Amino acid sequence: MVKTRFVPPGARRLRAYAELEGYISDFVAGRYPFLWIVGRPGVAKSESLKTAMRGHAHLFRKGGQLTPLQLYIDLYNCRGQPVILDDAEDIISDKKVGAKLISSLGDTTPAKLLTYSSTSKTLGVVPQSFHTTSALCIIANRGTGREDIQSRAVSIYFDPTNI
Repeated sequence: MVKTRFVPPGARRLRAYAELEGYISDFVAGRYPFLWIVGRPGVAKSESLKTAMRGHAHLFRKGGQLTPLQLYIDLYNCRGQPVILDDAEDIISDKKVGAKLISSLGDTTPAKLLTYSSTSKTLGVVPQSFHTTSALCIIANRGTGREDIQSRAVSIYFDPTNI
């Protein structure tokens, strides 16, 4: 297996769509508290997850313009539901708040404590801390340098053949 900066350490390399669908089915069934799917753009990672989650309550967010505060509010409103973050690199790169949220949500204990210590009126009725049982799936084009987060996940590198 060739190691590049795109392949997370210890990731399981998948070459067939049936293999990817097996991991996604296991995530939907609740077998993985934290699944990280990495692969090049355009290989249907996101669409495969969206299809599998159809009919199941869940939170799906694109990470590009998602702020840590909005993510925290969304996580509170969807407590207990699986969470799928697509292109979450920006949230994870926010070391002050975003990475801490992802780290807490990626904790492999059944009940995870999430905290957002702020007096922002944007929180509204959302408390500064709460517990959730939500599983987490991150879809990305590359791994992260945050091994403290990545190491908690079942990481797969999806690199399908052209066939």
